[in-house]
Amino acid sequence: MININNSSGEIWYGMHFYPGVAEYKDGDKSHRIYLNEDTLRKMDSSFCGKPIFVEHVDEVNPNLDELKNETDGWVYDSFYNEADGKHWTRFIIVSERGKRAVKNGYRLSNAYKPKMNGRKGIWNGVDYDNEVIDGEYEHLAIVKNPRYAESVIMSPSEFKAYNENLKNQLSRISNSNSKPQEKPKMRSILNFFERKPVENSIDYEKICVSLPTSGREMSIFQIVNEMDQFEEKKKLNEASPDMKVKLTNGTTFNVAELVKKYENMVKKNEEMKTTKELSMEPEGLKMESAVENEDDEDEDEEDGDEDRKTKKPKDDEIKNKKMKNSLNIGKNFETLKNAHLKYVENEQYMDPVNDRIQRGRDLF
Repeated sequence: MININNSSGEIWYGMHFYPGVAEYKDGDKSHRIYLNEDTLRKMDSSFCGKPIFVEHVDEVNPNLDELKNETDGWVYDSFYNEADGKHWTRFIIVSERGKRAVKNGYRLSNAYKPKMNGRKGIWNGVDYDNEVIDGEYEHLAIVKNPRYAESVIMSPSEFKAYNENLKNQLSRISNSNSKPQEKPKMRSILNFFERKPVENSIDYEKICVSLPTSGREMSIFQIVNEMDQFEEKKKLNEASPDMKVKLTNGTTFNVAELVKKYENMVKKNEEMKTTKELSMEPEGLKMESAVENEDDEDEDEEDGDEDRKTKKPKDDEIKNKKMKNSLNIGKNFETLKNAHLKYVENEQYMDPVNDRIQRGRDLF
């Protein structure tokens, strides 16, 4: 415990830390680290007796006698405040410069030496490069632009009233929960908060919102991106892959599953169609082919009509033609294939092509 000898010093309370991701700037590069609640509680004990300065200093003078002339105050205690879930400090200001800074609305910012584990991860949708597992506070600073928007400095009486007010609010909420719940007429107001854990950090993903129904925490940057993608798909009349569709039988699928099932069905139908076409005998094509073969032979015969008028076909030639036609046309066309080769003794029988085709059609 600090021995306070300066009777003109002033005691104050101030919020200086809470768990989350902090981003540090090193020139053009930035580095994000994560601190959880257990780490902050371990670090609290190292803050007692540390010096206070108006604005940060690069180094703390190790000579205590010299440091007394440089410091604007001393940290008395650092603790977890159950009323708001943040870490506060009780401190004493011992310089006129420190008093003026508090009066002018300056707030708190701490400086500490971290011990890290070198592990990357994600906290509330925010990537970080390293995690602080322990650390030691070096000094407390009263600054114009603190790392936390919620940072505030209060007198002892103001701090007491602040905690009592929060406890009363929690009590009212607890009492309201014991009553039968009624359906709200309108949605609750969005719970906006600012996640600004480091000095000189950029405004990237600082402003966050807790969604009223799901309770999901999202940065404004994430909300804008998701809504932009949603509106683009809406403009293109595209459904989101994870959108749910309920069928008439009560089964529920998302759009991606339905698309997959449709693609499989189309693929299966194409395979069945191909298999059926290969297995079926094209009877119409067979007959058409047979008729075409017959027409080709008829043309040859017409070319030789003049010869047949003057010369009687020999029995061997007739026999060969019968065998050839039988192979080309098939067994079912026995009558048709012989129709154009009818032979009458002592006379060549001429049978026109169109008559032969018509007889074949009448027969079948």
